[in-house]
Amino acid sequence: MSSTNISIVVYLTQLFVFEGLTFTEYQLYGSDYKINPRVIHRVNETNISKVRWVQTFQSFLVIQLNLPTADSAHLRVLDKFLDVYGFNITYEITTGAVRPNSCTMMDCGFTGNCFDHYT
Repeated sequence: MSSTNISIVVYLTQLFVFEGLTFTEYQLYGSDYKINPRVIHRVNETNISKVRWVQTFQSFLVIQLNLPTADSAHLRVLDKFLDVYGFNITYEITTGAVRPNSCTMMDCGFTGNCFDHYT
């Protein structure tokens, strides 16, 4: 991205993991090089209900999911009934501001249905 006002915004729409999800920005990124990495967000049980989006003004954003065990890292596990693992995200590359009306799992509940009427 050449302009400084262009950003990548990731909206955490249905995030049910409370560990193992990391967002790292890079100035340059390739298979044999990774220039200026910086972790800008790491999901944990404290910030999962507070952080609605992640934004970078760098050219590359890498999202990594690393779960040591699938059973202990999820908010919504109902004894094999409607179990939800992982996350759904929405992203955009924009010159505008971050959308203030994005939907999160806290807004939509644990139903797994997220209706964002603003996009």
